Amino acid sequence: MEECRSENSMMISLFVSLMAPIFVLPFSYALYKRTPEKRNALYGFRTKRSLKSQATWIYANKFSGLLSMKISLALFPISIPISLYALHVNKIETVSIFSIYIQLGIILIPTIAITQYNLKRKFDDNGQPLKKKL
Repeated sequence: MEECRSENSMMISLFVSLMAPIFVLPFSYALYKRTPEKRNALYGFRTKRSLKSQATWIYANKFSGLLSMKISLALFPISIPISLYALHVNKIETVSIFSIYIQLGIILIPTIAITQYNLKRKFDDNGQPLKKKL
């Protein structure tokens, strides 16, 4: 009985620790491969800079989708030790929920910051592509 509970706890802990990367991957893939054609208020990478033009919209969604996919995939191997730690300290719920918030922050904050930085490097304030300097 105790062994069954331990196995169930381990599976639950592992699943919860992997929730953030698992949840983000399909949305990231959709942004990258199926970028919304029209700027909208419901779906996509929406910031003041990304909404300036159709070119910034497409670039921001493709770039942020690819970047968040890469970060999510990188989090998979990190999630397993987190779930094992949660089992070890017998604080499965606390550690697992905390890890979801940390992982979402690790995915979202760099994705937003790096995408905004790249938009600023590649487009002017009106959303027009910058001319390359020779």
